[in-house]
Amino acid sequence: MAKRIFEDRVPKLDDVPEADRPFYVEDKDQGGFVLADPSGLLKNNRDLKAEKIAITEAKAKLDTDIAKYTALGDVETLTKLKAKQKEIEEAQVTNNTQLDEFKRTFSATKDAETAAEREKRVRLESQYEREKVDTAIIAALVAAGATAEGLEYLPKVLRGDLKVFWENGVPVVKVVDSKGEPKRNDQLDLMKIDELVGEHKKKVGHFFRSSGGSGGGAPGGEPVDASEFDKKPSKWSDKKVALYIGRFGHDSYRQLCLAESQTAPA
Repeated sequence: MAKRIFEDRVPKLDDVPEADRPFYVEDKDQGGFVLADPSGLLKNNRDLKAEKIAITEAKAKLDTDIAKYTALGDVETLTKLKAKQKEIEEAQVTNNTQLDEFKRTFSATKDAETAAEREKRVRLESQYEREKVDTAIIAALVAAGATAEGLEYLPKVLRGDLKVFWENGVPVVKVVDSKGEPKRNDQLDLMKIDELVGEHKKKVGHFFRSSGGSGGGAPGGEPVDASEFDKKPSKWSDKKVALYIGRFGHDSYRQLCLAESQTAPA
């Protein structure tokens, strides 16, 4: 059975065995698809292919010469040719072995790259989902009038009760039960995040103010110290905005935004 060799370039992926298609990338400049080259393996493959062609041509010529001198009965020349034939056959075996090794190494390298990319994607998705959950928690806590201490402590408590579900490519934060499935309230409707926060408010009311969080002062009578916040709220994340509003109120946040817009260069 002939040894299969990776082609450096193909006009379309249909020309490549399905198992090998992940090894190819689209060449947007010249068209078609080219073999990716992790760790310089592609150059080694080219060298092996060139060597294979040279061996094949040398063997074909030698076979012709052996037939010729066999017909002539030239024993001395035949002896030399057959010795050369043995060398070529050994070189051919070595070449085929190296090509097989290339395929294994290339596949292993590609698998390692794929695994690394997959791990990176999972890590980024996990980080993104956690930020979505934290933002949803803080927004609900701010709306419920959580104090600064509540905004610091309660997200750690509530985080395990929320989960991101991807619906048609859109991340949706939902309240979940102990099995990680969407949780329902007493009316069998999907529980909302503010309902979850309301349940905790009944248990730990000291983390909430009796009035809403829309006033202009600091919650809970705390001294106003916004030194930990820079003066460019347009650059803040949703989480930081929610935290600021929870501590200092909507009016303070609006004044900060107004001040930034007035100092912005024309």
